[in-house]
Amino acid sequence: MTKPLDETNQAQTDGQQGRDASLGATDPKGGTGQKEEAAQPLSAASIKKTIAGQNDRFRALDPAIPGRVLVTSGVQQLFEDKNSGGLGALMEAIKSFDAFNTDNDPHGEHDFGSLTFEGERLFWKIDLYDLNFQYGSEEPTNLDTTRRVLTIMLPQEY
Repeated sequence: MTKPLDETNQAQTDGQQGRDASLGATDPKGGTGQKEEAAQPLSAASIKKTIAGQNDRFRALDPAIPGRVLVTSGVQQLFEDKNSGGLGALMEAIKSFDAFNTDNDPHGEHDFGSLTFEGERLFWKIDLYDLNFQYGSEEPTNLDTTRRVLTIMLPQEY
């Protein structure tokens, strides 16, 4: 797993390789002379919190969170029947959804919601896939290997 650069390892990539910027020490093997700690795996709670934050950003259409938004044929038909141009307003309603609780968000990942829009009950669901949108993501917190799909549907389409 790639670790984000911090001030210490950034200095090593800026031509000071093998030199610890804070101690001035040099290791003949090119290291800092300090023991490197293996990256600690994220706790389950930390993973869920990270996924929830990423899902919230994705619902807000943050371009840094890659994925797709899909609207089912039932929702499309509903908008056509009502002669509504409200897809932008619907996305705003989904973006601002914050009524998460243990009943509708049992895993704490902010990946599902139910709301009433223009008098119609709708569901939205976020799924996390691999880069090809074929399989589930093996590392759901890694934005480099995960793609999200937000599906907006009628309850009977769930």
